[in-house]
Amino acid sequence: MSVRFHSAILSCLLFVFGSAWGQAEPAPQTTQPTTAETVEPGSANDVGVFKAGAAKVEITPALGVPLNGYGDRLGRGATSVHDALWVRCLYLDDGETRLFLLNADLCLITPELRAAVLEAAPADAPRESIVITATHTHNGPGGMSKPLVYRSISGRYMPELVKSTAEKFGQAMAAAAAARRPASVGFGTGKQDDLSVNRRDDKG
Repeated sequence: MSVRFHSAILSCLLFVFGSAWGQAEPAPQTTQPTTAETVEPGSANDVGVFKAGAAKVEITPALGVPLNGYGDRLGRGATSVHDALWVRCLYLDDGETRLFLLNADLCLITPELRAAVLEAAPADAPRESIVITATHTHNGPGGMSKPLVYRSISGRYMPELVKSTAEKFGQAMAAAAAARRPASVGFGTGKQDDLSVNRRDDKG
């Protein structure tokens, strides 16, 4: 991976991800998605510029799906929706390396979900360049862990939920790659003193 590509990843996150936050989610697909045609270095389509694209797809599960993160829920299912949940994908391409950076409104990424995402990813997406992360919300779906020890905080295992969620990750990847365009690279600084709190400490 080139130095130029490394330095561009972090600086592009806010710029490109921010533009995708307000986009409507792509229409559901019934077949495995594929990314747009790869631009080969040195080809007529290679104009020698850094490209980026972003997209999001809703992953809010149906009511009744167990929530993840708190053992005292005892595996009970969701009863209402306060905010929609999303998977967002940032696609970066420097002409040599293609990267898919995924972030989902989930408590964590289980091994079962990761394996399903790699299976549902666009066929031409390099598996070693797919990075999957979670926001660590405790108000997202569970049901994605097979081991019994994890079911006390994530509820019953639901393989159909793993599959349907992974397919939406694949849709976000395909849409982000299709939306790629020449991207500007830059950075900024700022200060925020009250971004987070310690809920276990009144003064936290």
